[in-house]
Amino acid sequence: MPTHASLPLELDALVETTGLPEVGARVAMDGIENHLHGVMLNVEADVVVGPILAFASSAGRALAAGTPNCGGDSGRREWQLVELNLERR
Repeated sequence: MPTHASLPLELDALVETTGLPEVGARVAMDGIENHLHGVMLNVEADVVVGPILAFASSAGRALAAGTPNCGGDSGRREWQLVELNLERR
């Protein structure tokens, strides 16, 4: 079965909100390795592997990576951030 990284998609950014550290780490590393912008709304992954992901992205393997402080468990709030970004385009 193909992974999300092997699908032919044109993406501006990866947004990870599962709350699962392993999934968050895999999505973030796939984004870093494929030079995609990444937004981590997964405090669990940030606590477990945040420093490793920050090091990987600062090593020039990513365009951007970040963990906004907006409460990873409030899905509606994150979607409002996406909508706001889309309105500004």
